[in-house]
Amino acid sequence: MSRLILFLLIASLAFTSCSNKRLIYLQNSDVVFYEDEKDSLYPKTILDYKLQVNDVLNIKVKTTNEKVNTIFNGNQSSQTYGGNNQRYEDRNTYLNGYTISDSGYVKLPILGFFKVVDKTLNQTNKLLQKSADQYLEDATVITKLMNFKITFMGEFNEAGVINFYQEKLNILEGLTQAGGISDYGNKKYLLVIRQLKEGNKTFRVDLTDRNILATDLFYLMPNDIVYAEPVRSKSIRVFLSEYSLILTTITSTITSILLVANILK
Repeated sequence: MSRLILFLLIASLAFTSCSNKRLIYLQNSDVVFYEDEKDSLYPKTILDYKLQVNDVLNIKVKTTNEKVNTIFNGNQSSQTYGGNNQRYEDRNTYLNGYTISDSGYVKLPILGFFKVVDKTLNQTNKLLQKSADQYLEDATVITKLMNFKITFMGEFNEAGVINFYQEKLNILEGLTQAGGISDYGNKKYLLVIRQLKEGNKTFRVDLTDRNILATDLFYLMPNDIVYAEPVRSKSIRVFLSEYSLILTTITSTITSILLVANILK
């Protein structure tokens, strides 16, 4: 009996250790202190997003002339909404944005047409600024991408479509907004579906591998779809839970029948 208890204790500790390891991100490296910065430095590798057809741009042209500002920016309000009004703000900004046409162009008042497809935001802003300088005095062009949304599916604590308001987004920042991967999510085999000009591309990300910090896979791109698959233990847990429920129901039914039979004797 004592051997059986010892075996169960060791098995329990081993299972707990494995379970805890599955919960840890970026784990395959020894602890490195700050003074060992050469060993702990992971160079950034960021791919610049190239604008695609149907992307929506928020383009503002600011000058000292309010009439000129109205022509370019319409009645766009600088007011910031919060809480339940966030959807209204998104919709309002979308309706006042510039959608890249099927031919890859956007059209601005006075300045005309600009081919921006396959250009980065920085390249697009420089192109528009150069044109604005030819027609306007003291003009400042600000170009931002509006449709930076990521879809989180599967074993996330808060799965869904999330809009981000920044130009660069790493995968850990994105997962944080999605509530993180649940205890049943497979952190070693995360699937990312990326929309490219040629079509959709898929690749896998191992969030337990610290070396991902030095690859371009560490950063998400607009319209990415991130899917966290369930680990096998979830299927086992669900099966045991359902089995336990059925067993409890059967036991309760038998107990009730025996109790009634005993009363009727």
